[in-house]
Amino acid sequence: PTVLKRVAGIPQAPSAEPPEGWRREVKARITMPMESDIYYYCPSGNELRSRPDVQRFLNRNPHLPYNIEAFVKDADLKVKSR
Repeated sequence: PTVLKRVAGIPQAPSAEPPEGWRREVKARITMPMESDIYYYCPSGNELRSRPDVQRFLNRNPHLPYNIEAFVKDADLKVKSR
């Protein structure tokens, strides 16, 4: 999963929303409460937990009209809070 930086306890999400029909969820980690993970859910409900998961899904579905940049932005890079 992608780790997000928190500011004042609020996870900082990427600036862009996923493509229409997709859902992005930010979940706080139980074992590391100052960090959160991003999960993507495709229209069929499959959970994609990482950039490689999203890329594999897109590779298996070449008919989809977008690429990895539609999902993973600069803020999705691993950034640990202090």
